[in-house]
Amino acid sequence: MPTKTYKNLPYTKQSRIETAAKKVFLNNPYNRVTVSDIVKAAAIPRGSFYQYFHDLDDLYHHLFLKMFDDFANHSAALLAKHEGASIFDFMIINFTADYTFLVNSDYVQLLKKFHENRDYIGVSVSVMEKHRSDMLSAMKSKLDTDSLKQLSREEIDKIIKLISHLKFNFIHKIIAESVSYDTALADYRFYVDLIQKGAEQHHG
Repeated sequence: MPTKTYKNLPYTKQSRIETAAKKVFLNNPYNRVTVSDIVKAAAIPRGSFYQYFHDLDDLYHHLFLKMFDDFANHSAALLAKHEGASIFDFMIINFTADYTFLVNSDYVQLLKKFHENRDYIGVSVSVMEKHRSDMLSAMKSKLDTDSLKQLSREEIDKIIKLISHLKFNFIHKIIAESVSYDTALADYRFYVDLIQKGAEQHHG
């Protein structure tokens, strides 16, 4: 994790260092990146790097965790704005909001890069699972699930996970340009409606 010295830096300087470091990591194989590459891109003295981070792995882990924190903050703000909405209505709203967030950030490129290099530094998928679990809990606590009260908590969890999985699957297809946004959203609505009808008609 970053040192106390780094955490006490002004936000603008932290952002400049992180933006520069992300560009370096994205544009080069991880095992070829050097501290010199980072300090040159961030325009900081080499000695400052070691005042901020223990080593390159430490910086890499920081960027990995911050990436998830940024998405979690985005999701939390959206939940707060639509608190009390039906879980199914929210997921449709969430589709557009998440797509907009992802295409206007480097989240997708970073996630792909982290996946490619996780064996080098031991980035654990448990981090991603924890973020998903936290988001699931937040959604259940802030959204209306009354139409699913006939289901068990485990069944509700499975439904939310399935809808979330479909959402990201369709968003990734748009980003990969294998389907248009309008087509993906229409297909997603179809499946969400289908899941909703099936869940609400379930009687155990």
